[in-house]
Amino acid sequence: MLWSVSAIGLLVLLASVAKKRFQHNADACTRRPNDDSPCSLIVVLGCPPAAISGSVNRYFLGRIHATLQLAAEIPSARVLCTGGVDARGVDEAALLRASLIRQGIDLGRIETDSTSARTIDSIDFLARSAPQRSICFVSQPFHLPRVIYLAEQRGLKASAWPALGPTIGWRLRIREALATLRAIFEVNISRR
Repeated sequence: MLWSVSAIGLLVLLASVAKKRFQHNADACTRRPNDDSPCSLIVVLGCPPAAISGSVNRYFLGRIHATLQLAAEIPSARVLCTGGVDARGVDEAALLRASLIRQGIDLGRIETDSTSARTIDSIDFLARSAPQRSICFVSQPFHLPRVIYLAEQRGLKASAWPALGPTIGWRLRIREALATLRAIFEVNISRR
């Protein structure tokens, strides 16, 4: 028992160190309002539309709002909604798309990828389908360092646009720390 608790603690510590390195890089890639750096594709990363409690997920709403802001700032950019389909048949990408259309984004401007259940799946999809495009990822600040790391490791030209959301709790911090370690592992294993 003590060994497993120590191992988890060590993993979280290693992930925290990696996350700080990722954060520095993501900060350098974060767009600011009226930024004139290129962005031909806005990618809003999927998340469940409903929280565990059944209420609307504020991370989902934050990503919608941030995507609307960025799309208004860069009217020539296409929008890609990503996300998987959960066990109940809820399609995150389709719900993001429908929400953006209801808020006024032109239907012809939006594409979807409903096959990407994880961040790495979205990045790999983009590496195959849009390797030369300048991409701006929309997600919450705790998620963007890992997103930018994965995108750069796959050779994508990436920037970040932070979305608002609730303050993250300890469970999400641990989840993100473990996801950071998994990202490092997946990138390094896939190179072989």
